[in-house]
Amino acid sequence: MKGMKMQLQLVQRLWQMFLYIFDGMIKVYCDLFKIGIKRKNTRQDKKIKVMIVKTGSIGDFVIWLGIAKQWCKAYPEDRYEITLVCNCPVICNIIQKNSGFSKIIAVDDKRCHTKLKYRFDLLTEVRKVYPDIVVNGDYESSYRNDVMFIKVLPSSVEKVGVTSEESNYLNQKKEKCFTKLIKTSFKDESELARYAKVLTAITGNQCEKKYSIIEEQTVKEKIKEEKRYFLVSPGARELIKCWNVEKYAELIVRIYNKTKLVPIILGASQTDNELAKQITSIAKKQNIAIKNLSGKTTLEESIELIRNAEFHIGNCSGNSHIANSVLTDNFVLVGGGHFNKYFPYKEDEKIGDTNQTCIFDYKDCFGCDWKCVTSERPNGKWKCVDDISVDLAWKIIENYLEKKY
Repeated sequence: MKGMKMQLQLVQRLWQMFLYIFDGMIKVYCDLFKIGIKRKNTRQDKKIKVMIVKTGSIGDFVIWLGIAKQWCKAYPEDRYEITLVCNCPVICNIIQKNSGFSKIIAVDDKRCHTKLKYRFDLLTEVRKVYPDIVVNGDYESSYRNDVMFIKVLPSSVEKVGVTSEESNYLNQKKEKCFTKLIKTSFKDESELARYAKVLTAITGNQCEKKYSIIEEQTVKEKIKEEKRYFLVSPGARELIKCWNVEKYAELIVRIYNKTKLVPIILGASQTDNELAKQITSIAKKQNIAIKNLSGKTTLEESIELIRNAEFHIGNCSGNSHIANSVLTDNFVLVGGGHFNKYFPYKEDEKIGDTNQTCIFDYKDCFGCDWKCVTSERPNGKWKCVDDISVDLAWKIIENYLEKKY
């Protein structure tokens, strides 16, 4: 088993090396045939073209929404044309409605790293934006996610990035992709504060650290629930960070027995769907009128379900960040790896006066960046996640329920 894992890692590394060489060939091809290279006196307008490269998951972009608006303010449309390259297609419409980019190039991450024709077409499309300046909107760059878009651009383009003084993440090859690389410190700062610091470092504009409220989305009538309900999002980016399904089911049973609110399970990935099925099966054995909508809603529909819920419960995930951004009471089951980076929210960064409560079993090792000090993986979870008991979660939520209902 260990040998197979090592072989798989070797294949992945070799494929990444091939893609690095392939991207270099695309750049040579585009330079040779003048693709994406500005010709004198061919520009109809005199606006400066700025490209921002931002990658991440849904949760990362929900955090970044308020910063996105300020990027657009930093490059006003009367003087600039600003394009966003975004690797999270499902959230592009929401970003556009909440910000003001001239254009958004949506990247299908999976196809980008498995389909060579798609990658070629995508990188040539990026070239044809003809940017004067390209800005890396993240504070830690990886070749897989964002540096490839910067590397492929002509050498005449100004390429600006920010990296952390505490990190060795960028190697020399990646650093050479930038014409200007600003180093600053992000120690002990939240993800929102880090995004704000990137904007300030690059533009010189002071950035306000505030989450953005997501505007109401247009959804189908059938997805609007008539009964009062609460939501549970049992998934996360990695299964090891997810609270145990038996614990979720027991917590749902306790809440239902006290309130008779309808529990609804939300999720998007295949892993989320499997967790939702398990929780639903356990809860139904207790005669709970639970509803499983995992994998059955669009992002816009999920947002409106979260907005209209009595409250939301979940791991550190995109839906938990959405709950904050639609001002829905929120309970987040938090491990220690990224403690204070994503959750809990800082007091000066919160929006509205909703209940945003984190549930955790605090340990001295919190903030380890998932470099766990113990080899224990109870139930296949990080120990700090598995150590959160149902009784601890119920005590906090029951206190909230008694005040509200």
